[in-house]
Amino acid sequence: MKTKNYWILVMMFVICGCGHVATKVRAGNILSGNESLAGIKNFELKLIMPRDEKESYGLKYEEIDKNIKLAFGAYGIKVFSDLSVLFDNMPSQEHTALSLSEETAVLHVRIDEFWPLAIGGYSYRIQISVLQFARLSRDQKIHFQAITWEDSIASLCTTESAFALKVERALYTRLDQLIKDYLAANLRQKSEEQKEDNRKAVEKKNEDKK
Repeated sequence: MKTKNYWILVMMFVICGCGHVATKVRAGNILSGNESLAGIKNFELKLIMPRDEKESYGLKYEEIDKNIKLAFGAYGIKVFSDLSVLFDNMPSQEHTALSLSEETAVLHVRIDEFWPLAIGGYSYRIQISVLQFARLSRDQKIHFQAITWEDSIASLCTTESAFALKVERALYTRLDQLIKDYLAANLRQKSEEQKEDNRKAVEKKNEDKK
């Protein structure tokens, strides 16, 4: 029995050492396709993580906030800060209602669940979601708030010195996927709009001939 338990511990250590004993939820769009991301012009970033570097074991709030904006900005996507941090008395729900619009979605990024491991290193969890206005396909006049894209991972790193770097890589890998989905959705929308413009131009030209 002791031998069996020993090998179980060894296997856990090997897997943990790779840093990816991950509980991962579906990445990508909750609504069918990623068309819901089309038309978004801005993202309001709500970054939720400890601001104290000691509490997050080396992760720096300001640096992650800046890098998220740079990652999106490289593709011309504007991301601005959650202004509710300037208003301590304003409930988050109320501020979200003010920020949310047809062209502005809320990007939630949560990094937490930092727990020291007995074998060394720490655990962590990353959750990313996009909250935006969505419309019913059967009735475009009806719109509502919905999470249209999400990704989440819970993992760990047994090397303390590499912890911050590993978490940041895991975060940016998932943000890259969101950016790809966003770009693909907007490219399709532009293509469809161009086709519609061409169709109208042809119809007008035929009418003029008459």
